[in-house]
Amino acid sequence: RSGLFYATALSLNWLLGALSYFLLPSLGPIYIQPADFSGLAGTDAGRLQTILLEQRTEFLHDPALGTAQSIGAFASLHVSIFVTAALAAHLLGLRRSVKVIAWILVALTVGATIHLGWHYFVDDLGGVVIAVLSLAIARLLTGIDLGETRRAAERSS
Repeated sequence: RSGLFYATALSLNWLLGALSYFLLPSLGPIYIQPADFSGLAGTDAGRLQTILLEQRTEFLHDPALGTAQSIGAFASLHVSIFVTAALAAHLLGLRRSVKVIAWILVALTVGATIHLGWHYFVDDLGGVVIAVLSLAIARLLTGIDLGETRRAAERSS
């Protein structure tokens, strides 16, 4: 049941994230203020950002010939996925080491998304909201008793 709960939450992340891209289309700071990220030119991240923008431009110019490319900044699915994992670790009563590692990954992801210009901080906050909503809806859909799941995890450790 724990796996079903987590897989459902992750699936909902993608659904809610895609919905956020349609409802609030936006570009990250790398595309709005490229001069602020000139230090990324020549790096793998900079090359990827250039390719994605070229694909987006081609697609918008001629959807029949271009590669469909969505560059969506709000909300951050990068952050949403990692926050979902960290919160699920708590809700499911996983070991302390798993929780600590999950939150370290959240912090690194938030830092990276901002440093690389993929997202503004508010985009990352939107990702947190999506994570919380995904977990709440997944709990309702799966009917999991998180209290019992945590107690069972504590008894087995």
